[in-house]
Amino acid sequence: MNYLKKTGRLMVAACLLAGTPFVSGTVSASELQTQYMSVQAESTTLKELFDLIEAKFNYSFLIRNNDIDLNERITLDVSNRSVEEILRNALKNQHADFVVNDNRIIVY
Repeated sequence: MNYLKKTGRLMVAACLLAGTPFVSGTVSASELQTQYMSVQAESTTLKELFDLIEAKFNYSFLIRNNDIDLNERITLDVSNRSVEEILRNALKNQHADFVVNDNRIIVY
């Protein structure tokens, strides 16, 4: 019986440790609230906006939903706004959301 208790504890510990990197690396978009940019673009695509953010802030994008149209045209005229606010406004017609995991912005 002691063997089963010890094995059970080890399995629980292993499961908890295995999940830790994923949980600790995933944060809300609040990290993007502290990074600001200005964008003036008429009829740009979501893909072009993502490329701009990638270049400026060293992020990469992962699109998790095939229903998101990266060719959707948007117009942006914002000065000194957070990246989070810019992305939320750009994605509102797609009914999409995003999270940040390390330097990756996951859009779903």
